[in-house]
Amino acid sequence: MDEKYIVQFVTLLGGAVVSIIMAYRVFTHQVEINYALVVLLFAIILFFIIGRIVRRVLYGIKKENIERQRQEQELERKRREEEEEENLQTENADEMEEEETVSEEGIIDEK
Repeated sequence: MDEKYIVQFVTLLGGAVVSIIMAYRVFTHQVEINYALVVLLFAIILFFIIGRIVRRVLYGIKKENIERQRQEQELERKRREEEEEENLQTENADEMEEEETVSEEGIIDEK
């Protein structure tokens, strides 16, 4: 579910549940309709606030996950660069040894 619809979803779901409960209580003459409407209003406000809190928490979790992934990617990139640098140094060292071996053999052959 998209983050921007969380507040609306929670508010409407809570309002629907409270509406059903209050409708039952009004039809069974347990409460007056004016009281039921006031309860419904406060319930909608309460669920709106709860939805905002839930959205903020989910946004924070998502933001932390994105930041952690970014850090992991940065570490992986640095690790790869270090490996490539080590490979280049190893290849350069191997080439230098081969050149020294060839030039030593050439000097020995000349004598």
